[in-house]
Order: sequence, then C-alpha cells, then structure tokens
Amino acid sequence: MNSPAEQTPPGASPRKGTRAYDQRRYFTCRSNLLVMTVFTLANLILVVLDVDFSLSFSAILPLFLCSFGKELAAKTGAAALFPLAIVLAALLILLFFLCWLFSAKRYGWLIPALVVYAADTALLLSMITPEHLLTMIIEIVFHVWVLYYLIAGIIAGRRLKKEKEAPLSPSRADKEPPSPL
Repeated sequence: MNSPAEQTPPGASPRKGTRAYDQRRYFTCRSNLLVMTVFTLANLILVVLDVDFSLSFSAILPLFLCSFGKELAAKTGAAALFPLAIVLAALLILLFFLCWLFSAKRYGWLIPALVVYAADTALLLSMITPEHLLTMIIEIVFHVWVLYYLIAGIIAGRRLKKEKEAPLSPSRADKEPPSPL
C-alpha cells in the first residue's frame, strides 16, 4: 500500500522516486516490449506473405533473417532455407514474448530482451547508408525508444525488488512498526 506521500491524484503522473513511479515505469517497459513483439510478428507474417508493407516499432533481426533466407533460397534453389529462416525468426519473436511474459514476476527477464534488442539496434545501425538515412529515422527513433524503456524498466524492477527485500523501518507508514519485544 502506498503511503499518503506516494499517493497521486487520478490522472496525474506519480512523483519520481516513489514506488508508484517505478511501478508505472515497469508497466510501460513491459507494454512497449509486448507491442514491439506483436508488431514484429505482424511484420514477419507480411514478409512471408510477400506483402510490400511493414510496420514501424518492430525488431529488424527477425525480418532480416526471413528476407535473407528467402533471397538465399531463391538464389541457391535450396527451398529448405526459407522455412528455416522463418523458424529462426519466430524463435527470436518467441524469446521476446517469453521475456515479456516472465517479466511479470521477475524483472531479470527484461535483461535478455535488452541484450537481443541492443543487437537488433546494432544491426539496424549497420544497415544505414547516407542515402537511406532519412527513411530510417523513424526506425532509429523507435529502437531508441524501446531501448530506453527496457533500461528504465530494468532499473525500476531492480528498485522494486530491493524495496520488497528491505527490512521495514518503524517510520514507514504502510506497515505497523515492529513491537518493542
């Protein structure tokens, strides 16, 4: 239960440094991770169906794997490469989903999501050429957005865990003070 100092009026943002603030940051992090995962899955389906459209706010690595597998299968005639690429891409998306799912109980599950998404961002940045910079600005901004919230969520999760493990002090308003005996 939040202390009176931590309570915020409905619709207002919680004050920085409060438990409610960290809870909000953690929730926002997990929400962004889920949205990114769903958009990445939708983009994977669009690539498989050969639709020339993609959604922003998604990971690049699964789409790169799928497109690369498709091109390699067409060039070499090895039809098994495309389904293999789809499976690898789906496994990456599954990893993001599992990180989202299990991070509901343990913030540590956000760390693998951060590592994989940082690698994804590195791939995106390595693909940028001067002539495509303007068209990729939106993708870069979304990647930075997700990275920021993954880091903020890990920090907030760590604070929430530390607060949960900390011994209660008599000055905390949300619990009864320890008895003198």
